[in-house]
Amino acid sequence: MGLINLIAGLLPNIKSYSDWGGKLSRQERKQLVKRNKELSAPLHIIYQNNTHIGNLLTATIKVLRDDYATEKTSAGYAEINNGQCSSFAWDTLNLVCQITNKYDPQISVVSTEDFVLDQDRESEYEIKWDENLLTSKSISPSNGLTWKQLNSIHFGYHVWLEFGGKYYDAECPEGVENFFELPLFQVYIKTYLEEQNKTGHMNIFDQWNAK
Repeated sequence: MGLINLIAGLLPNIKSYSDWGGKLSRQERKQLVKRNKELSAPLHIIYQNNTHIGNLLTATIKVLRDDYATEKTSAGYAEINNGQCSSFAWDTLNLVCQITNKYDPQISVVSTEDFVLDQDRESEYEIKWDENLLTSKSISPSNGLTWKQLNSIHFGYHVWLEFGGKYYDAECPEGVENFFELPLFQVYIKTYLEEQNKTGHMNIFDQWNAK
């Protein structure tokens, strides 16, 4: 799946595996090879100068998100997380593996369902975070919220990368130690806090606004 997404992402006129039926024309293969070289060339140099995987992961996200985004702005990068987060995460992992010529088990693609209670994994909106699991990973509610408040927020489904105790996606190439601080999660949290403010819960909103 990851390799398929990488190919689809590199070909600007092909959106998914189904668009090309698993067969590439000779011209499309040439286009793929050329684009792949363009993406990987600067990353090879970065990796040769500094073999730390974290640095390579950050650089790969920056290179790949510019290839994905319609515009190289924060708004453009946010669009990637609106429907393409899974493809982007897998493509990032594949490109890192290509540069290092190996798979690093420390880098993993994770999603919302990896951190919620079993009975809630099939629901996109009604979920309860697995507090014990997250606490064991030193992750706690951000912005002064409690677990109960966090569970009342209807987070959308998201896919991102985990490496070395930090979490990465198209909007956050440097990574954060608490994935609730990823920009996408912050959008949901900010919306929740603004709604609380409208209903008179100023104490919670003030905690968020002070951060």
